[in-house]
Amino acid sequence: MAREIELKLALDASDLARLRRLSLLRPMKQARARTRQLNATYFDTPSLSLKAREMALRVRDDGRSRRQTLKVGNDNVNGAQERQEYEAPIEGERPDPTLIDDAGLRALFEREHLAEQLQPLFATIVKRSEVPLRFVDSEIMLALDEGEIRTQHGREPICEAELELVTGAPRRLYELALLLTESLPFRIARDTKASRGYRLAGDAEERPQPITAAKIRLKRDMPAAEAFVTIARARLNQLRGNEDVVFLGSDPEGVHQMRVAVRQLRALVGACRGVLVPAADDYLRQELRWLQRRLGPARDWDVFLAETLAPLERRLPDESSLPVLRELAEAAQHDAYAAARDLLLDRRYTRFILQLNLWLEDSGWLSGEDGGRSGARPVREIAAVVLDKRCRQVDRLARKHKRLTTEQLHEVRLNAKKLRYAAESFRSLYKGGTKPFIGAVAGIQDHLGALNDAVVGRGLIEDLELRAAGREAHIASLSRAARVLSGWQAARIDAQLADLPQVLAVYRAAPRFWKA
Repeated sequence: MAREIELKLALDASDLARLRRLSLLRPMKQARARTRQLNATYFDTPSLSLKAREMALRVRDDGRSRRQTLKVGNDNVNGAQERQEYEAPIEGERPDPTLIDDAGLRALFEREHLAEQLQPLFATIVKRSEVPLRFVDSEIMLALDEGEIRTQHGREPICEAELELVTGAPRRLYELALLLTESLPFRIARDTKASRGYRLAGDAEERPQPITAAKIRLKRDMPAAEAFVTIARARLNQLRGNEDVVFLGSDPEGVHQMRVAVRQLRALVGACRGVLVPAADDYLRQELRWLQRRLGPARDWDVFLAETLAPLERRLPDESSLPVLRELAEAAQHDAYAAARDLLLDRRYTRFILQLNLWLEDSGWLSGEDGGRSGARPVREIAAVVLDKRCRQVDRLARKHKRLTTEQLHEVRLNAKKLRYAAESFRSLYKGGTKPFIGAVAGIQDHLGALNDAVVGRGLIEDLELRAAGREAHIASLSRAARVLSGWQAARIDAQLADLPQVLAVYRAAPRFWKA
């Protein structure tokens, strides 16, 4: 059994060829490249019993011998893929579970009668070039793969590079990948060949689905620096786990969850001021602000079409200006999604993912200007300070809500969102009793939703006016639609503001759980 740790780089064929000849790698090469043809068949039961247990079983033929490999687990939390790997030479074309070097796994196959149910599901045909590298104090195998996945349903090309850690520190994978971003573009891929094969073979569960952040579990005496890493890893996994959904473009929840992850990371960085070294603090603030702005338009158009325009169309089905508004808005949404996909292919995004993963592997960047005292403080102390501060920001404006402008009420909503994110990040530090308060804060945020829609909507209409420039008929319809929309939103805002005192009363009565 071996522990496999690798970073998978997705790139096109021309860049894969450039990677082969990259001068940056020459001093690191320990031997000449070795090229082989690798043909592998993946097996599972008709009910996909192995996949359900996060296993992938294959028999690979390199032209001289066959090897059976069972991979168990698929940890993507830190960007690199980590699995347990059980290999053994094999004579035949079918796998033999008795060769697995783990008594528990062999017993599982025998107990569930899996061996006799195994059948070929898909195959990979790959030309692989392997180059052993020495990078700083670590041995890394660079594998360049070109080929395809084949199933009875179709084929899909393979064009990727793998950085597999042979010996040394996992952080070296991120450092080397960061160096490579200076020379060629690529994405950090999350999918294994097995997961792609299952999807191509028709497994509906392998279709990318939106994911939310995993439940965060903090210990009461955990140092603030360690808590930062724990929370950041959960948010980063949420961010990356929705990339493929955004690429597919069929579910608006993917963009939404990516933006939530970015906002949560921004809130975390703000909450942990003093825990990070200044350079890391500045970098994260800058890059997360950039990410939020780049993802914003796609989310704004999703909300506008689904939560503003659609209800208005149902209410006014005969309003002739609304079809024009929808046509222009859907075109803008299409462009915004194209921009979101371009973002994920941007080298700046790849560098951000690699840099944050590198920092999460190496805690040296968490010593603050005060010599590390902030990072060493129990996270419970940091949490109380942050939650008190966020509460004051909400309370300061909420007390005079009757005199606030639309923009100031919008600020109340933003402050409530920051408070909610902080409370959700730190809630595991407290024994129950967090629900009423978090629910009350969410109530403020939700109740001022129409205000948010109005503020954002004005900007979107201005964008559509620019798009419609030169088309008089469209401009006239858009102008009328904007007036109809403004009246609709004003009525919604009035209804929400009428209930706002009651919503704020619930918030004030909710126990501050961190003070108990």
